[in-house]
Amino acid sequence: MAPGLGGLIRLHDWEVDEKRRELADKLRAAELLEARLRALEAEAEAEARIAAASPETALFYGRYVVTVRRRRNELTQALTVAETEIATAREAVREAFLQFKKYQTAEEQRAKREALEQGRREQGVLDEVALNTYRQKKR
Repeated sequence: MAPGLGGLIRLHDWEVDEKRRELADKLRAAELLEARLRALEAEAEAEARIAAASPETALFYGRYVVTVRRRRNELTQALTVAETEIATAREAVREAFLQFKKYQTAEEQRAKREALEQGRREQGVLDEVALNTYRQKKR
């Protein structure tokens, strides 16, 4: 009936795996961005304590704050882009999985129909044998 269904199932299973790998890569990238943002915040807090304790370093602290704000904005924007990409990747995984399940379900249904048909054929043969045996006994 559908000899190529096994190949389609393997293809879509591979596509699901690929989409999951892409999603995992995007999630790792977002985690790295979040870690960089946390490190920046910790560094800014440490620099603020140092600037508060030393009047000499306080002179340069204003430029440092400007740089930290710029880097924070860049990281925040990158995180927003990463979250959008993650949402898109999740949707791609979902769609690929639905395609995979569609073919897998079709294959299962085909196998069930084939098994039922095979059972009917076997039962027909057994019925024929029984009928012939009955006829021979009647003679």
